[in-house]
Amino acid sequence: MCGIIGYVGKNQALPILINGLEKLEYRGYDSTGIAIYSQNRIVIKKSQGRLNELRKIVNMSTESNIGIGHTRWATHGKPSDANSHPHTDENTTFAVVHNGIIENFLDLKESLIKNGHTFKSDTDTEVIAHLLAQNHTDDVKNTIIKTLTMLKGSFALGIMYKETPRTLYAVRKDSPLVIGITDTEKYIASDTFAISNYTQNILLPDNNQIAEITAEKVVLYDTDKHIIPIKTIKIEQNFADNSKGVYAHYMMKEIMEQPQIFEKTVISHLHNNKIVFENLGISFKSIERIQIIGCGSAYYAGWVGKNVMEKLLKLPVEVCIASEYRYQNPITDNKTLAILISQSGETADTLAALKEAIRLGSKSLAIVNVKDSSISRESDNVIYTSAGTEVAVATTKAYTSQLAVLYLLAIYIAEKIEVINADEYTKYIEELRLMPRKIETVLKLNNAINNIAKNNTEFSNIFYNARKYAINSL
Repeated sequence: MCGIIGYVGKNQALPILINGLEKLEYRGYDSTGIAIYSQNRIVIKKSQGRLNELRKIVNMSTESNIGIGHTRWATHGKPSDANSHPHTDENTTFAVVHNGIIENFLDLKESLIKNGHTFKSDTDTEVIAHLLAQNHTDDVKNTIIKTLTMLKGSFALGIMYKETPRTLYAVRKDSPLVIGITDTEKYIASDTFAISNYTQNILLPDNNQIAEITAEKVVLYDTDKHIIPIKTIKIEQNFADNSKGVYAHYMMKEIMEQPQIFEKTVISHLHNNKIVFENLGISFKSIERIQIIGCGSAYYAGWVGKNVMEKLLKLPVEVCIASEYRYQNPITDNKTLAILISQSGETADTLAALKEAIRLGSKSLAIVNVKDSSISRESDNVIYTSAGTEVAVATTKAYTSQLAVLYLLAIYIAEKIEVINADEYTKYIEELRLMPRKIETVLKLNNAINNIAKNNTEFSNIFYNARKYAINSL
C-alpha cells in the first residue's frame, strides 16, 4: 500500500503535494518523493525515510503549477533513495508514481535490459517508466494504452510527460484512484482524505480508463480512445477526521471514537426500532449457506460474524481469505450468500473474490465504508458502515463498525427467515443500543491497560483467550 498525490492548477504545486503526502503517510512511510515541472524540465526530489527527510531537500519556493508525489511502503526493493518514487526513464521523458504491484515486472525488465535500458532501482515501478519511453509515440494516450496492455497486476498510476507540461495523466486497474475537481484546479490521489481540504467533487475512473488532466478539464478515454462521459460525485467533508485533535496520534483518536462510531453505524440502519437495509434484493429464505470473505482485519471480523450467524441462523457459515478464494475452486451457487467485507471498498483480492463469487452464481452483499467504491459498485447489494476516515494502519473503529453491521445483519436475517420471535428481535436491538456505553466502560480502563502493556513489553507474543459475544443474550 502506497500513497499517490498529484496536482495541476493555478496555485503552487509543492505545498499541495507536501500537504497531500502528510495526509497519506499512513499509506507508507519508508520513503517519499515528488516530481514537478519547473524551468522546462521535470525535477525529481525523493528521499528514504519519513516526510521530514523530503522537506529538507525540497526548495518550497520553486515555481511550478503541476506535480506528482508518492509515499512508499516497500514491496519491491529495500527502502532507499533509489527505490523511492517517482521513477523515470533514462532521459526523464516520463515520471511515474505507482500504487500496486506489477506481477510480470521481472520478465518486462529483462526484455527492456536486452533492448538497452539501464535501471537505477529494484522496483517494479521503474519498469513502467521505461516501457512508456520505449512505447512512446507522438500521441501520449497511445503510449499509455500500449503500455497498459503489457502490464499484469494491480496499479494506480500518476504520470507526467515532459512535452506536455500542463497535463497530468492517470490510470488505474484494481487499485484505488480518485480525481478531485474544481473549476481551475485538478487533483489525483489514492485516497479522498488527501484532497478533501481542496474539493469535495470527485471522479472515480473505472479500470483501464485513461484520464488526461489539465487545470481546466478532465477527459476520460477507454483503451480504444473513445471519450467517456464524466460523472462526478460529492464526498462528505468531515474536518474532525483531518486532525488528531487532543490525541498524540491518530490510532489513539480512533480507539476513543469507537463508542460513537458503533452507535452511529447501528442508528444509521434503524428506523422505528426496526433494522432497515435499503435496496437489499435478497430472498433470505432461499439461502442455504453463507460465505464471508475478507482480508486482514475484515477476515477476522468475518470470524465473529460466523460465530453469531451460525448460532442465530442455524446456517453453515464459511470464512474465506479473499486472496485464496478464487484459487480454491469455491463451492458456491445461487443458494449461497457471499458477504464481502472491506473498509476501503478497493481491496484488490476482495474485489477479485467478489467477481469470482458472482461468476459462480452466488448472491453478493458488500459491507464497506466508502460509497461508490469498486466493491460497492460491483456487488449486487451493499451495506455501508459509518466509520469515517481511518488513518492509523492498525484498524480500530473500522473493525468495530464492521462488527456492528454483522450483528445487525444476523438479527435482520434471523427475523426474515423467522428463527427468532418478536421479543427476541427487540431484545437483540436493545443490546446493540447499549453497546456504545459498554465500549466506553472498557476505554475508561485506558491507564490500567497502559500499565499492563508496559509490564509485558519483554514478550514477543501474547495469546488472549475469551468466550461469548458482544450480544449477551446469544
